[in-house]
Amino acid sequence: MQDFILLTGNRHNLENIRDHLRKAFHCPPDSALPVIAQADQTGVACLAFELDQKNGTVKNTNTPTEAIGLVAIGSVQQNLNSSLYEKNASIPAYSDGTKPQHDLIHAAYQKWGGNMAHHLTGQFSYCVRDPKTGGIQGALSPFNSSLLFVFQFQGLTAVTTDARLLKHIPGVKFTPNKSSLACWLAGQPDPHAPMFEELTAIPPGHSFSILNGRLALEKFWDVDPNAQIRFAQTTEYEHHFLTLLQATVEEHLLNAEGTVFSQMSGGMDSTSVSYLTAKICRERNLPFHTISHQYPEKANCDESDLIQLMIDRIKPAGAHFIDINELNRSLSFSERYPTDFNNPGIVHAPQYIEELELLNTHGASTLFTGNGGDEICWGHSSVYTSRFMRGDVKVVPEVFRSSKELNVSFTRTAYRLFLKPFLPGFLLNTANLLRGKTPQSDWPAWLTPTAVDAASASVNQNDYFVNPYSKRFNPAKFARYQSLHRTSTYNSLRSYQHLAKAYGIEVCHPFFHPKVIEFSFAIPEKLLIQGKYPKWLLRRSMNGHLPDEVCWKQTKVVFDQHFASLVRQNADELISLLSHEGLQGLGLIDNTRVLKAFNEILTDPGKHLNVDLLYVILTQSWYQTHCL
Repeated sequence: MQDFILLTGNRHNLENIRDHLRKAFHCPPDSALPVIAQADQTGVACLAFELDQKNGTVKNTNTPTEAIGLVAIGSVQQNLNSSLYEKNASIPAYSDGTKPQHDLIHAAYQKWGGNMAHHLTGQFSYCVRDPKTGGIQGALSPFNSSLLFVFQFQGLTAVTTDARLLKHIPGVKFTPNKSSLACWLAGQPDPHAPMFEELTAIPPGHSFSILNGRLALEKFWDVDPNAQIRFAQTTEYEHHFLTLLQATVEEHLLNAEGTVFSQMSGGMDSTSVSYLTAKICRERNLPFHTISHQYPEKANCDESDLIQLMIDRIKPAGAHFIDINELNRSLSFSERYPTDFNNPGIVHAPQYIEELELLNTHGASTLFTGNGGDEICWGHSSVYTSRFMRGDVKVVPEVFRSSKELNVSFTRTAYRLFLKPFLPGFLLNTANLLRGKTPQSDWPAWLTPTAVDAASASVNQNDYFVNPYSKRFNPAKFARYQSLHRTSTYNSLRSYQHLAKAYGIEVCHPFFHPKVIEFSFAIPEKLLIQGKYPKWLLRRSMNGHLPDEVCWKQTKVVFDQHFASLVRQNADELISLLSHEGLQGLGLIDNTRVLKAFNEILTDPGKHLNVDLLYVILTQSWYQTHCL
């Protein structure tokens, strides 16, 4: 999916903007200029074009003969929406048989009008301007790793996948969004909130319309809280889930050409996807390779033995490794994680670029990941609480056995799962005070009251993803839904997506397919976590396909110590970064408390890096890079 921008407004202004964009992207003097659609009956002109990052060129989406008609721009998965061009034979095809994206979107709009988002399948991001109404419509598919922004300024309306393009519009100045910044500084960023006041971000799974300058949003996909799937036997759930996951991989490989890669660690998610991808590639005679990250200097992060077991099992045509420590050895923290204009979590990390360069040399067209496995398959520990609430007393001995096997206190676990959720808050606070404990805040100590209020409002009063589950009576699904829509995994999705565009590589995340998500919420919760095994259904589904050492591994690799070591190596740089008074001047953060928390990491070699502090570092880096 390439980045695009559509602008409507006065023709003279659009010509001026076009000239600025042409200079900003160093277009050759003799290159064809994007056509400005002539003023229609509404008196408004339109300019739309794509950035072809692979070739470093601007791609026009209008031809002179289309200059007065409907303007369409964006991308859809052609292999999943073939009926659009089977019935539109007049649309000219490229040499590989595919159709121009804007013509397919045009055809979809002609067929379904403003409801087209309800009918398209796969990943899509598009924008359409109808000359009859003067209205603009568009949508972003569920869990799409692209961004989509709306910007309105002095009679100009712009829709784009990259807010960076808007910086080149004469007279435009952006104001940092304090609410979004507060969420990042709190360690609970809203991945769908814009970082600037002047922008509106379209959340995934939503369509939008703009008519007479008024923007309206409509959700066309979300989890259905009333959906239920019930089978007679556990094996039926296993079979259905495996079939569903395999179908999502097949969907991405329908028209695949070139080498197919899969990221593979030693964890359940990436190994499951790698196994299924390898299987399908063998059936279709597609070259299949794996790519793995290595952390040889951090024993607790190294999964080389498990990766080798998988390589022996699936036998890829090539197995490639990137030594993260060696690659980043001479780089500062800001050089390792340079932030993108759109979002502090989108980073142009050299390790990502190195990986994509390697894929490119092997003719890669597709990269699969295991992203989404935690959000979809993990199973929150409060599943035990939900089962207990519904009268399933068998859960108590189950927790007793797993506590013994995991060598944790059953008394404390039982209190947390079966007693504490039923006690009123005032009683818990009184008990803590009697025991000499100060009630702990849900927010980091470095946040100001202003930032706490802003972050709390964002978490509890979300206008576009309203949690349909009760926190008190359905705590597991409440937590899973919250995690699904606010997951930090969006950072990885968007970072890879942003960089992969330049190589023409499609990055695919099968676990984040709507059908897989719908299934995981509709089945009985006990299938997600049982005894000492989270991801129980995934493990059962992959049992026999993956090595037992991978499938039934109880521990999960985390990278807290890796990042803590990285922070200590770059202490002086990060102290300077965290001492900057910009965010403190906005009334969002207390630098003294941030530096105190940072110093604790430096002085205690065994201390892990809290993710909240990592977010503060990234937010400071983003603010100082893009807002000053």
